[in-house]
Amino acid sequence: MIEPESSVLLLAIIFGVVAIGIWMEAQRRFAEYGVLFIILFSTLLSALSIIPRSAPVYGIIISYLVPMALPMLLFKANLVKIWRESGRVFFAFVLAAFATAACTVTGLFLFDLGPQEGELGGAISAGFIGGGVNTAAVAEAYGLTDDPMMGVALAASYMIVIPFLAFIVLLPAMKRLWSLFSPVETDEVVLGQSGSSVEDKEVPTAFSICVSICLAFFIVAVSDGVANLFGFAPLKYLTITILSVAFATGFPKRAALLHGHYDLGRITIYSFFAVIGAGINFNLALQSGLSFAGFAAFVMFGSLVIISLLGRTFKLNGPELIIACNACILGPPTAAAMAISKGWHNLVTPALLVGVFGYVIGTFFGITIANWF
Repeated sequence: MIEPESSVLLLAIIFGVVAIGIWMEAQRRFAEYGVLFIILFSTLLSALSIIPRSAPVYGIIISYLVPMALPMLLFKANLVKIWRESGRVFFAFVLAAFATAACTVTGLFLFDLGPQEGELGGAISAGFIGGGVNTAAVAEAYGLTDDPMMGVALAASYMIVIPFLAFIVLLPAMKRLWSLFSPVETDEVVLGQSGSSVEDKEVPTAFSICVSICLAFFIVAVSDGVANLFGFAPLKYLTITILSVAFATGFPKRAALLHGHYDLGRITIYSFFAVIGAGINFNLALQSGLSFAGFAAFVMFGSLVIISLLGRTFKLNGPELIIACNACILGPPTAAAMAISKGWHNLVTPALLVGVFGYVIGTFFGITIANWF
């Protein structure tokens, strides 16, 4: 087994696993399995005693890189632009977030997630509204990153993500179910050409990357000070979110000069998943994994039912609802890819924008759930 003190070699393995996962996401046949591969392959490596379950370098990733990732992913979260360009999809996303929140609260009453169900439920549910970065933020805020149950919860949730994604992709082709999901006629406006995108089309430079890292760590440092001042650790991530969004919204021209930060944030969060995967205990997974899988399935599929009912009330069409639900639970890249594959070209940019908005509110929701329960 590689010794826990072999930090450089462990970093090489972790980022190698992350690289394979990112490559898988770029392949049509394996796109849905990238994150799941990162978690489970890291679990396999630790189960085979190739890498340790805990190591000092894991702590560095969790303590320093994960907090930095949140600003990196939020530097494009211009709330004015999101409101202006996402149109009806933004409203549909709000409904999807409400539906997900309702199912999360109900699910925590129905499923026994163990003695730390509040914190674990908060971390997982933050990802259902935002994404992996929100899960990482809430987990780190409550000291769950070294808890093997956190890995079990993540792995079980991502096992449900695959059939859920397959179902919503196939849903428009299931005529009877699709008509039940939303009887409102599809507007022609969802067809045609896509508008601007939140994706970074500029070539990153060493200067823009360095400035992004500097600004991200400065925001984290200020947020650390605020959390210490009030003696409430989760306040750190709420402050990071507020400051990052304030920069993106208040100084959009300055934020537009930063490039490469989104990819850096994504790599960092995936390395967090690899570390969590390495700490998974198979015995715990067999004992408790089914509860987390049931909870995840209840939240994902239950939210579909609720958003369908709400969509009827507010006269939203099927594409708007399904893309908003996708962006909420699975994240902006998956939602945008679905819009492209279905020919709903004018929903591509809204899918990306409302997905980024999910990064903004996911951490708030997760911490609220963790404190409540």
